[in-house]
Amino acid sequence: SFTMSAAAVFALLSTCLVGFAASTCATSDNANCGSWVANGFCNNGAYTTAQKQAYCPNTCLNVGCVVTTTVIPTTDQNANCAKFAANPTNPFCVNTLTAAQKRFYCATTCSFEITPNADCKVYTVSNNAFAGMTPTNRTQAPGQAVVITPTGATVSRVYVGSTCTLNLYAEAAAVPGTTAVAEAKVGTAGPFQTVTTATTAASYSCTCT
Repeated sequence: SFTMSAAAVFALLSTCLVGFAASTCATSDNANCGSWVANGFCNNGAYTTAQKQAYCPNTCLNVGCVVTTTVIPTTDQNANCAKFAANPTNPFCVNTLTAAQKRFYCATTCSFEITPNADCKVYTVSNNAFAGMTPTNRTQAPGQAVVITPTGATVSRVYVGSTCTLNLYAEAAAVPGTTAVAEAKVGTAGPFQTVTTATTAASYSCTCT
């Protein structure tokens, strides 16, 4: 599986990096950088800056190797972007990489997550695939319920604008302001958040100040 192969790649990388101490930026990326970066290599504290400079100097934009002006990608640059984004255990577009790093590889697939253009979005896992629903904008308080699809999917993550609140409800026909909130996510806690208690929610509402 993708997850297993990614783990194997990281194990191999760890072995290869033992004892590496140089701090010079390599002239090109390792052929495996696409897989490593998708699994968090650039922001993984287990590897030193020198190691990241040696193996993925052009991809890890946070290690000081890319100092010249480059063309900013506007389309996917990796053939596996859809696979990365659908990974249910480490979905690429909502992970901890910076927007610039996501754009470097998957500008089209992660377009919303790079530059959000709506107030709220719900992400689900169904048939072992992570996917986002159509984003929605705020409705007047107390809000309007939006049915979560596909029916029965696990609610995994949410995007919440900085001044917004996304409420999750157990009922598909919830009446915001009356129906009990199963879990609330506030944008001030960060844009992309993991759903912890309302993973079986059937609807949500989005309101903002």
